[in-house]
Amino acid sequence: MKSIENSVIGHSDRYPDGKVSGITLRCDNGDQYTSHYFMERVKVTGFTQEFTEKSTPEQDGDVESFHLSFKTDCIWIREIEDFSEGEKVIENAFLDYNGVRPHSSIEYLPPAVFRDRYLDDSEFRKKYDEKLNGIREKRKERNRMKNAKESVREKIKEVE
Repeated sequence: MKSIENSVIGHSDRYPDGKVSGITLRCDNGDQYTSHYFMERVKVTGFTQEFTEKSTPEQDGDVESFHLSFKTDCIWIREIEDFSEGEKVIENAFLDYNGVRPHSSIEYLPPAVFRDRYLDDSEFRKKYDEKLNGIREKRKERNRMKNAKESVREKIKEVE
């Protein structure tokens, strides 16, 4: 919960009233995300919360990918002796992930660099948004085709 609140508090220039808008927090159906406390805090800070369907990790593929990379690159390669060392490993991993490591989904830039460029460069933002909208449209079309195929299969089964 702290990371959500800190994302708002830490950017009081962007969120002077302490609330965000237009940002969706996608969660699985774990106990912490469905607790009344968590859901209320999300609501108070202005985020929109949505949930993946149960037993569908592919709906949260980017997070699942992050967790695997995090475990592979940072956790499984060392023997962590105590909580303090684990905390340092995790902190360094996030600093690397957000500030150094390039991400293919955001123009091969580290997230911190991408965020600054997206916010400060209107031409960059426009091109990226156009690219993202194109990807979304292709995904919608793929889903329409998938649904149409499923509908045809169901009708064939009815006839048989």
